[in-house]
Amino acid sequence: YWQRPIVIQAQDNKPLSEFIQLTFSEEAQRSLSPEIQFGIRSNLLDAIQRLPGFYESDEFTASQTRWLLEISLTPNDSEQQLQLLLSNKFTGEQLQKAWQFQPEKTQSLVRYLSQQFTDWLSSAYQLKPLPANWPKPIPDEQYNQWLRVANDLHQATDETDLKRVLKQLEQLPLKDDSYLPATQNRCDALVSLYQINNDRQLLKSAGKVCPKLAAKSANSKDWLIFGRYLESIGESSNARQAYENSIARDPKLSQAYSGLAHLLSADGQVLEAQRLLQQAINLQPGYWRPIHAMAVFQLERGQFQESIANYKKIVELTPKSSGALNDLGAAYYMVGELQLAADSFAQSLLLNEDASTLSNLASLYYFLGRLQEALTLYLKASELSPNKYELNGNLGDCYRHLGDLAAANKHYQLAFHLLKTKATLSAREQALQSYYAAQLGDFTFANPQLERALSRDSNNPEIRYWAGIIAIKQQQKPQALSHLQLALQLGYPVKLMSLDPELTVLATDQTYIRMITQQKTQ
Repeated sequence: YWQRPIVIQAQDNKPLSEFIQLTFSEEAQRSLSPEIQFGIRSNLLDAIQRLPGFYESDEFTASQTRWLLEISLTPNDSEQQLQLLLSNKFTGEQLQKAWQFQPEKTQSLVRYLSQQFTDWLSSAYQLKPLPANWPKPIPDEQYNQWLRVANDLHQATDETDLKRVLKQLEQLPLKDDSYLPATQNRCDALVSLYQINNDRQLLKSAGKVCPKLAAKSANSKDWLIFGRYLESIGESSNARQAYENSIARDPKLSQAYSGLAHLLSADGQVLEAQRLLQQAINLQPGYWRPIHAMAVFQLERGQFQESIANYKKIVELTPKSSGALNDLGAAYYMVGELQLAADSFAQSLLLNEDASTLSNLASLYYFLGRLQEALTLYLKASELSPNKYELNGNLGDCYRHLGDLAAANKHYQLAFHLLKTKATLSAREQALQSYYAAQLGDFTFANPQLERALSRDSNNPEIRYWAGIIAIKQQQKPQALSHLQLALQLGYPVKLMSLDPELTVLATDQTYIRMITQQKTQ
């Protein structure tokens, strides 16, 4: 598959990529526990992943979904039947299979169900599926316990969730790492937690677990997680081999391509990294994820026009996706194309009104001087997500420039408090907390906190920008100009800086004017 990719050819008006939406019937949702639903869904998705040209339908591809796969549970005499109904929503074609359902034997069921589904679908398309590569079975009771923990890890979103999952993993009755998926979960949780709080002790713990993933039976996700661990401890060469092993087992795993491209680029092999990402695109015609990986890669390296062109391709492939429009808007925003960014966010809001998009559009209005419109959108976003520290900080900025200092301070205090309640802060969050403290007039806290943020990440353009603002508030113009100059050199959009209400005090400063003019020319 890796050396000679099997690609579904477009024929009989069939697309190059087939998208399948998985759903559970109402009865199945009521009767099946969340962890069993997770297990069935995960195994079916693994089955789909093994078929060239087939993908799970997501928010980006919902309008292109051809197949609907419903998992239902129906009475059958004294027992229950689990049924799969695969329907082609364009032609009305249907395929149906049923199995006796015994909750205590979930492991056997999902194995059988997934393999049957793979054979069934591949037969319909005359494709040869890849080997299942199942892990060794464990007792069903232990499998169900593991499913609960795996489901919790899948839903984990922050440091607190990851710590809770790690504790659950330690309590699993699986001895001597006898079940590789549980080992993968432990490694994944430890590395993800390290990437949040930079606690090196976590890598020591991961060092006792993660190397066990490099087994003969390892699948693509095992190698991907192992690669992330190796990259975290600085073993770039071995991490590269792990990512290559992941891709060899699953050429559709975009995260592995991105990880390998990142390593190649860091080693100075930028063209090789781009060739790899292009290979991923060629292997998956008509699918948005590999194009997205390329667009992110290009944006990070200042290849702005190429990146935006790829984001436009994603919008063309997924015309009813608010997420695709948000990504395009963010790309325009980063290069200072404010009107095009605003148009993209506005189109996204017509499809789906969410706090993030409302806040993004509000920020554009803020820079364009349309403060009242910005405030209206920020407030609307705040109703949907009241406990977002950055959103409250934006409200503080907006109220301050509108002259309502009491309301501004209220939101700065709330943003500061929300950050203070976090167990650990990233360098960026430390800089933001310093900025909020400075706006509240507490420079005793703001200055040391900013120094800590800069010592952790001195090459972050946003941190340099906030350092400039804090210096201005203390009437330290030379320091402010130095920080702002570095922010621009590191990639802070010059158009945003030139329109920033925070920087109007520098509007007549010749050094600042020269700095902005030179950057625009470049």
